[in-house]
Amino acid sequence: GYNLIVGKSRRKGYSYKSGGIGAKNYYTKPMSLTIYTAYEKKYLYPGGLFTMSKNYTDFINANTGLAQPADKVNRQDHIKASYEETVDGVVVEKGFKSEMVAYTMKDNPDALRGKDAEDIFFEESGAFGSPGLLQSAYAASVDCVKAGPVKTGMITLFGTSGDMEGGTYDYADMFSRPAAFDLFAVQNIWDKG
Repeated sequence: GYNLIVGKSRRKGYSYKSGGIGAKNYYTKPMSLTIYTAYEKKYLYPGGLFTMSKNYTDFINANTGLAQPADKVNRQDHIKASYEETVDGVVVEKGFKSEMVAYTMKDNPDALRGKDAEDIFFEESGAFGSPGLLQSAYAASVDCVKAGPVKTGMITLFGTSGDMEGGTYDYADMFSRPAAFDLFAVQNIWDKG
């Protein structure tokens, strides 16, 4: 019933891991939605988290029998496993219909409101702009992984610390008070105090 927040150092492969989860959803969960979000698009594409996930799907499509065409929607920030076919003169959308989408939160912390996601990944959560933005974006996203009181998906926030006066303030607050944000708490047995 909880979401996750992870504090980590750089170069630990979390973007690759999260990209892999999105690709797994794309190929194994019909009509699923995986969302990648960050403060700025540079953390998502080109060369960011969303691009890493899309690289997995490109490799799988080119080298395995599991190919899922993305003929209808195949953009830098959104892919959907579907294609169009004409049936009795009517164009219909067919396919697995799973999706991966990238959203930035810089100007719109409510960008995810109303979505229904399998997984939501907040990339570079420690660099999320002004204080209050990460917590606002997270709060607006919580219902995206719930159906009433039932948990249907998961939000994962990860990144490294940055400017303690800016975006890192929210990240540090959420990490140190996980219960206040319905985040999974782990007892710290490594640090004194």
